[in-house]
Amino acid sequence: MYKSKYPTGNPSLSSDHIDPNRLMELLSEKCARGDIVCLDVGQHQMWASQTFRLKEGQRLLNCGGMGAMGFALPAALGAAKASPGSRIIAIAGDGGFQVNIQELDIIATHRLPVKIIVMNNNNLGMVRQFQDLYFDGRQESTVVGYNCPDLCRIAEAYGLTSYRIDSWKTAETVLDEALKLEGPVLVEVKLELHTVVNPKLVVNRPIEDMSPHLDKEELKRAMLIDLVDDSK
Repeated sequence: MYKSKYPTGNPSLSSDHIDPNRLMELLSEKCARGDIVCLDVGQHQMWASQTFRLKEGQRLLNCGGMGAMGFALPAALGAAKASPGSRIIAIAGDGGFQVNIQELDIIATHRLPVKIIVMNNNNLGMVRQFQDLYFDGRQESTVVGYNCPDLCRIAEAYGLTSYRIDSWKTAETVLDEALKLEGPVLVEVKLELHTVVNPKLVVNRPIEDMSPHLDKEELKRAMLIDLVDDSK
């Protein structure tokens, strides 16, 4: 009931932009039993954790809140070597992807079956979302002073096949083609710059009172226990 009434996603996005939670739903539908999913660190990590539905026999490697950007590519490389015959799905953001981008050389040289999905909003989205919430939108070093190269051209320079998804019209077709192709593939998913994670924990709020916040009375009706007293 709660999942249908309060779905994940970005309702403020226009139909011209890709909702990352819906993209994760589509990707999880396309992935097969036995696939190993590796998450980097950032907004995409939350979108995948919220929405990706694991099938029987699948494994998800998530470094969690104590992990560092750049985890996904080396984790995917290791998973491919440790589980020969398995297909690896590496999900990263444009920032984390660039931290260990040199691992594309090993993935390409060994023709490892790693499908890299880069959720690219052309900024360090998780930090930028914090800046918007707590620092009056001062986006230093996340938008201002940050740049992301053409990731498809980078992948092709390493010898990987690459695709780009920039609209819902092509999303399903591109994912189908990328996942069935043998060897390593990069799929760049173009997102709107201010795409956010919803719902999201915020500072000085209990875990049940996430952003965007529900009306207090509605939250009270939905809760099975008493709300935290804000006056204390």
